[in-house]
Parts: sequence; C-alpha cells; structure tokens
Amino acid sequence: MARTAAWQRKEGKSKSGGLNKKGVASYRAANPGSKLKTAVTTKPSKLKAGSKDAKRRTSFVRVWLVWEKDKNQATIQVMIDYLNHLESGIVNESRNSNL
Repeated sequence: MARTAAWQRKEGKSKSGGLNKKGVASYRAANPGSKLKTAVTTKPSKLKAGSKDAKRRTSFVRVWLVWEKDKNQATIQVMIDYLNHLESGIVNESRNSNL
C-alpha cells in the first residue's frame, strides 16, 4: 500500500498550522517547479526592514487581512439576512393575528 506524501500527513504539518520543512520538501517533490516556502515565523521586531522574509510576511498578512474582512462581512450579511427573515416572520404573524 503506497503512503501519501508527508505534506498530506500529520508528520508534514506544524502544530501551529501550515507545513513544516518536511512537508514543504514533500510537496515540492510531488509538484516540480513549486515555489512553496515555509512560513516566516520570525517575530517582526527581529526582521530587518525590507528583507525578503519581511516582505513575505507583510504580503501574507495583507492577504490574510483581506480574507478575514471578507469572511467577517459574509458572516455579518448572514446575520442581517437572518434578522430580516425573523422580522418578516414577526410582521407576518402580527398581521395574521389582526385578522
């Protein structure tokens, strides 16, 4: 029975999420030409401004913030739709009780 690649198993993943070095190496082997890199885990205060790692970290944070904003807006919209649904149900019940 063939084993799946390390990046798909627990041993290729880090405890905090994402892939560890073994997982990235496994992914690159399975996907030639991939430019996948491990996460920048260095604290921002320890990174030299303008360095490659600092730029990668900044880029990731920007993408993540947009994703979080979109996710939160979608959640808020679902809540608004639900409240509107409840209000329309309450309005319909009050109209029916007046009859």
